[in-house]
Parts: sequence; structure tokens; C-alpha cells
Amino acid sequence: MTTSIKIRKMNGLSIILTFLGAFIALFTMQACEEKNSDPVDFNAQKSSVEDLAGMINSAGTLHNEFLAACYEEFEQGSIEPDADPTILVAFAQGFFEENLPEYDIDPFIPIIEEPFIVQDSAHVTVGDLYDLINTSTDIPSSAQAILISTVNSMEDYMDETITLTEYIDICDAKIADALLLGTDEEVLSCGVPISIMKHSAEYWNTHSASWEAIENGNTLKFNDRMGKINGRQEQLGVLAADAYGALYGVISGAASGSIAPGFGTGVGMFLGGLLGGGMASLQSGLFTLVIGIFF
Repeated sequence: MTTSIKIRKMNGLSIILTFLGAFIALFTMQACEEKNSDPVDFNAQKSSVEDLAGMINSAGTLHNEFLAACYEEFEQGSIEPDADPTILVAFAQGFFEENLPEYDIDPFIPIIEEPFIVQDSAHVTVGDLYDLINTSTDIPSSAQAILISTVNSMEDYMDETITLTEYIDICDAKIADALLLGTDEEVLSCGVPISIMKHSAEYWNTHSASWEAIENGNTLKFNDRMGKINGRQEQLGVLAADAYGALYGVISGAASGSIAPGFGTGVGMFLGGLLGGGMASLQSGLFTLVIGIFF
């Protein structure tokens, strides 16, 4: 009888220890998975407002730093303004790799190699931008409304109906509206392009004259060939292309990010918008302000 009781006690203790060991193993495994898992799919949940706001602001800031780095290369003669697009793509890739060391941007390089981005940016109109916003099935309707309203304000700025300061304030308000949307996909699909639109307006308002002064061999610039024109009109072409490239990049980046290991749709939108907007702004700025193609 005593032996039987002892065995039962030992069996009961074994069961408890086995259960406890399994629970600890499961807890440890889940903790490791959480620590080492891929980034959260941005479609699945809403990230913190602080994280999203930081990502959105970073897109615009890096955009302008990229343009500043390009200008320095042109001014120093390290790269010719009419260089083959492959040279500009290689420079862009190197810049973003250096400034985004936490990301492998290789899956997103096709965005800046896209023929539209590297060849046709100078021919984009505001109408093209509206068409992309209205016809894309990849932009949530909630984001479309915010984007269209921002583009309306961009036109008001270029028509001198509002000042640059007022336009910047509007962009900030639209980004705040974007941050209230329900998912990261909604937030970033409009927040990233608007941030780039805002920072681009600030950059070209300050630096367009410097770009016009870049030496370009024997190529006559637009102002040399056609006489002085409204500088804000030139900027309008650059800003439209810039916004289009950013939005195109967001759409393409979302697709790339959703299938590239370790990214997710949200990071894809951020990287795609940054690369697409940067390259479109570079090309349209070169064609419009330096080489002299005006549309």
C-alpha cells in the first residue's frame, strides 16, 4: 500500500514537471520567435503614431539630402548632368545603401531603373498625378482623398494663391490626417508622398537657381534659349514629377515589400516612395533646370 501511494505521488509529480517543462519550452520558443521574427506585416496592425510619423518625416528628409548630394556631385564635376542614366542609378543606389544601412534595398532598385523614372520624369504633368491617384487600385480610398486635397494645394502654391509657408502648413496638416487612418497601409500610402512633396517644395524653392547655374558643357539651358520664364512654373513641373515618382514608388514598393523576406508592405512603401521620389526629382530637375527641357 505504501509503495502504491509512493508511485502515484511520483507519477503525479512527473506529470506536473513534464507539463511545467513543456510550458517553459513553449514560452522560450515564442520569446525567441518574437525576438528573431521578421518585421510585422504593416497590413496586419497599426503601428505607433510616433513610429509612423518618424518614418514619414525621414522619407522627406532623406529625399532632400539625396538631392543635395547629387548637386554636390554635379557642381564638382564628378558626374555630368547629362550622364547616362545608369550612372545616376548607381549613384542613387550607393547613396541610399549608405544612408539606410538597416535595410537591404536591392529588391527596390528596379523602381529607380524603371524607364518612366529615369527617362520620362520631365514630361509628367499635374494631370498625370491626378490620374495615378484616381485610377490606382493600390491606394486606399481614404488615402486618395488626402492626396488629392494635397495636390490641389500644391497647385495653389504654384499659382501663387498661397505662400510656401501656407503650403508647408497644409502638408503638415494632411500628414496629421494621414496618421489618424486605420492601418499602416493607409497612413504610409499618402503620408510618405506628402512628406516628399513638402520637403521637395522647400528644397526647390531654395535651390532651383543653384541648379540652373550648373555648368553643362555646350548645352544651352532653357533660359538661354527661350528667355526668362516664371521660375515657379519650372518648379511646378519638378514638383509634379517628384510627387508622381514618390507615389509610383509607394505602389511598387508595397508589392516588392510584401514578397521580399524581412520587409513587409509598410517598409516597402517607405523605401519605394523614397527611391521613386528621389530619382524622379533628380531627373526632372536636371531636364527642366539644367539641360533645358521644358514642358
